[in-house]
Amino acid sequence: MEKGIEGKVTMTSRGSVTIPSDIRKALGCRPGTEFRVTAEPDTGMMIFYAQVSVDRDQAWFWTPEWLRLEAEVDKDFAEGRYKEKSSTEFKKEIESW
Repeated sequence: MEKGIEGKVTMTSRGSVTIPSDIRKALGCRPGTEFRVTAEPDTGMMIFYAQVSVDRDQAWFWTPEWLRLEAEVDKDFAEGRYKEKSSTEFKKEIESW
């Protein structure tokens, strides 16, 4: 397993911490990046997960079912299981469904 990047932070009186720049750069964090935080009280650990927000109207694309189907299509394409058609041929085919 690759070693993680570590750094020391200090919490302000308002609860803010500054994430060290090498960690921000490694994770691609920019101002406005959102995090999900998990606390493990028994060990004193806090784990920050960089979040990616998705607009509601795009959420369907990230469902497990859709991602599974996308992976199937990618595999089919990589293995040459597709046909090339002109837009006219494609239109005729879908009109016949």
